[in-house]
Amino acid sequence: MTHGAPLMIAVIATTACSSNPPPPGPSETCTSFESETQDIVADAGSTDDGIVADFAADCLPFPATEVDGGLSCTVFATLDAPGDDSICESSGLQTPDTATLDQLRSSQESEWMAAGGADSGTPDPSMLPTCVIPRLLGTDLDALGSCASSPKAGWCLTTGSAAGTCTSEIVFSPSGKPNHSLVTIACEMCGD
Repeated sequence: MTHGAPLMIAVIATTACSSNPPPPGPSETCTSFESETQDIVADAGSTDDGIVADFAADCLPFPATEVDGGLSCTVFATLDAPGDDSICESSGLQTPDTATLDQLRSSQESEWMAAGGADSGTPDPSMLPTCVIPRLLGTDLDALGSCASSPKAGWCLTTGSAAGTCTSEIVFSPSGKPNHSLVTIACEMCGD
């Protein structure tokens, strides 16, 4: 097999939306959304007729006006590299707090085990470094409100023509989504 330029395929691993009472009390309702995507590399020199697809838009199932109006979104990148979370800073990303990271890793391990664990042929993502991709705002955005050409690593929430086919879409800067990373978008809003 010869190695050529890798072909990238965007795969949605899981998507979940729910509206459940949070543990603290029944009078408050929480809405949460989670989406995971991962770039899969197919060897361009292989004889496989690999499926090549356009990257799916990271559309959010709620209006952008809800973000910062009670809705909190965090975007994580689980890197396809050995090491620990200390490599986040050198990539222009942030290190998540311990409690959030523990919760994310528990979820990743459960999903990996459900997919066959070690027999799946994929590494356990909960054992890989995970970083927070920072949100870009203000001067990091262009006239349409997009960070698609920002020199900083990060993501932004776009609407209107910048959101393409979505009502609200998460867009990444060129260095905002590390190659071959498992990207998890997690949003939560709690209120009466």
